Amino acid sequence: MDSVKSLVFWVLCSICVFQCIHFWSNKAVEHILMLFKVVFEILGTHSEYCAAVATAFPTTLYMLRKIVRLDRDNFTKYVVCPLCTHIYTYDSVVYEVNGRKFAHKCTNIVFACRSFAEKCSSMKGKRGKQACGSPHVREVTLSSSEKVYYPLKVYCFNGVINPLTNLLKRVAFSASCEKWRDRQVRRNQLADIYDGSIWKQFINYKGQPFLSEKHTFGVILNVDWFQPFERRCDISIGVIYLVILNLPRAIRFKKENVILVGIIPALSKEPASLNHFLKPLVSELKALWRGIDLDVHENGKLHSKRVRLALLCAACDIPAARKLCGFLGHGAKMGCSFCKKAFQGSAGLMNYSGFNTETWQPRTRQEHLKYAKQAEKANSITLKNKIESGYGYRYTELLELDYFDSVKFCVVDPMHNLFLGSAKKLFTHWVDSEILLRKDLQKISDRINSMLVPSDIGHLPSSIASNYGKFTAQEWKNWVLIYSMYALNGVLPLDHLRVWQTFVLACKHVCQPCISQTNIEVAHGLFVKFGSAVQNLYGEHFVTPNMHLHCHIKDSVLNFGSIYGFWLFSFERYNGILGDFPNNKHSIEIQLMRKFNTLTFAYDNCPDTDDEMGNMVMKLCLGVSGDSLKSRFTPDILDLLKAPSDKVSDVNPKLWSNLSLASWGHEPLVLLTMDPILRRNLLSAYSVMYKDNTLNSSKVGAMCKKFGSLYWNEELLGSAEKIRTCRSSFILATWSDDNTLISVNDKDVKLGKIRFFILHSLDIEGKYVDHIFAVVDWFKTTDAISIKYLPPLNCLASK
Repeated sequence: MDSVKSLVFWVLCSICVFQCIHFWSNKAVEHILMLFKVVFEILGTHSEYCAAVATAFPTTLYMLRKIVRLDRDNFTKYVVCPLCTHIYTYDSVVYEVNGRKFAHKCTNIVFACRSFAEKCSSMKGKRGKQACGSPHVREVTLSSSEKVYYPLKVYCFNGVINPLTNLLKRVAFSASCEKWRDRQVRRNQLADIYDGSIWKQFINYKGQPFLSEKHTFGVILNVDWFQPFERRCDISIGVIYLVILNLPRAIRFKKENVILVGIIPALSKEPASLNHFLKPLVSELKALWRGIDLDVHENGKLHSKRVRLALLCAACDIPAARKLCGFLGHGAKMGCSFCKKAFQGSAGLMNYSGFNTETWQPRTRQEHLKYAKQAEKANSITLKNKIESGYGYRYTELLELDYFDSVKFCVVDPMHNLFLGSAKKLFTHWVDSEILLRKDLQKISDRINSMLVPSDIGHLPSSIASNYGKFTAQEWKNWVLIYSMYALNGVLPLDHLRVWQTFVLACKHVCQPCISQTNIEVAHGLFVKFGSAVQNLYGEHFVTPNMHLHCHIKDSVLNFGSIYGFWLFSFERYNGILGDFPNNKHSIEIQLMRKFNTLTFAYDNCPDTDDEMGNMVMKLCLGVSGDSLKSRFTPDILDLLKAPSDKVSDVNPKLWSNLSLASWGHEPLVLLTMDPILRRNLLSAYSVMYKDNTLNSSKVGAMCKKFGSLYWNEELLGSAEKIRTCRSSFILATWSDDNTLISVNDKDVKLGKIRFFILHSLDIEGKYVDHIFAVVDWFKTTDAISIKYLPPLNCLASK
């Protein structure tokens, strides 16, 4: 009977996941349930087991959710005032007197001013602090003559504690969050958030242990707005995400590990302040900072542990970051959230020029607290605006967190700042000013289409003239880092190309998964040079807030490590996921929160290792088994991923024959007799790998098996042998010297193209052990051609 329940449970779990992944409607799911029921009933005529499954199988969504224990509404629905955005619980708004229901109006105290009077008639003629008085529910009379009240706007708050509770119950989640402690990073290298000054500061915060202890977490917060309807550009909803920074970067931003804190309803315009929506979140963050007891899955069991958590980073685009962290918008005189540089001019004509960064005084948390509280205590809207505009600070609910530094914890997002900002601005200017003509754009398109790039990069749209305005952030990134310097060479006038070259070089230095202190300084210098060059070539008023913020990227990298750890590409993807969920155009916030909770449900109920039925079903619907969801890497494989170290001879010889991460699918292996050169090179490689100079041709057989493509750690490596994978055949590699020391100098990295792969067996202590090698054709630098192009372009030849 237990196997019957297990089968029903995991089939229903898979249906829930499929509904979200493939955007099935509720009606379609009920039809599928009835189909399963009929199939099991038919099979039940020949099998008692199938008959038992048919009896237990539901035909309605209600019973499905009851059996799998799916509570889609496990979040709080706050009533939102459409005018002042204050939030209330439903019970505090609707009250009952003598069996009749009534509704309060908004009691939030606001400054009565002209803008409020235009929206709320009760404000007309009033001044000073007044109750908002706006209705936030609508009255509906049912057919039974009963009156009910429905909120005009709903804020769906999922919080942090409930999702964190579910995450910690997952098998191996807690263990994954501890892997950062065993990282090995070269000196002066910043590879992730853990190498930045903020994480190191919280290892022991103010002399007290924090991240140095187990079951303590740091998180990153993102707030963004997006349009959930394809044909409605006037409706935007806000979303608040949290991500656990303790997780390895490879899995940190996967959808099963993202916490959707809340969904802000669509209002007449984006709210000027997020404080009302942040208040319940800050309340939970305060509790988590002090510590709460939660169940944590360790050693195969759930154990009650004291869990602590701190908000260490806020990553948003400029408008959202200013609202979240309590700063003025970029159109203000004191419009920078990092320094106190005063921009001259008026709204719409602000002058952001001037790149003498040594004169920029940094902002501090202490100043923010001081002036934000002064502004909140002001007894008139005029005085409040004067304080805010004079110092550039606003109150934010996040200041209630004793440890939160609104200046340092707020980062410059490179995705919006570099690629959707300056890159798009310059290219649009070249086209609009006819610096690039239509024939030039066609030439650029032809060059782009002629380029062969790795499959994981992707091509730009075929016609840049008609599509550049619709480029995604990823496409602008590819344009800047991959295509632009080649495509613009000889097309864009040289003075403009020199400015662009400075920007590209700066981006190349800063856009690295692992960045050195030297690269940080070089990138900063190039960004300052780029800003000055733009100012001189295009004029002071062409300089944008993004170009000013380029010079603060250095601070963000020093605080949080490589930009791969905090740029917003991953968060933007979740906006797309939420926007793709089917809905009926009503109560969109509630529907999206329910869909997202359903999507994460299967991961929170990952099957146990001994649950064979669960493993099979989860592998079908998620493409991965329960075992791999729990612990994907064994200790040996983790060692393999770290190898090689600085010296080839330091690598454990057993790792060379560890093929756990390698797979070539169903591709046939072709028997090959190696030529003398290939065999001699193979012998030389074995001698270094196994530190054995006595190896000879008698131990290295002449036969091997050849194939054209390989998956290593789920990454496709192609070869010239296989046309379909040719784009994935290019590699970068470095070399070891006679002492097996591997060079870490970027100049020593060589470009090669994989010709094919071989599977070869070596006789080791009387036992034949398989090894996989790539046969590579290496390119050589050709300085005679390189002089035609500006750095960072290099020209290489295969012969």
